[in-house]
Amino acid sequence: MPGFGMFSFVAVVVGSLVIVWFAAAVTATVAIIDSTLGVTGTVMWILAVWMMPLVGVIAWYLHSRGR
Repeated sequence: MPGFGMFSFVAVVVGSLVIVWFAAAVTATVAIIDSTLGVTGTVMWILAVWMMPLVGVIAWYLHSRGR
């Protein structure tokens, strides 16, 4: 089948990126839950991490490093 090799390559690359993002989001979520934020802050950060795939995780780590 012509083009199937390229489709497989793109599927593997996108799948790998999704797995990396998911692992980063889970790690950030655990860190947020372990933090000393209030309930509102915790919920807002978790929503930011999961609703903004890469930006939310980066923002959390920049925020947590500054504390």
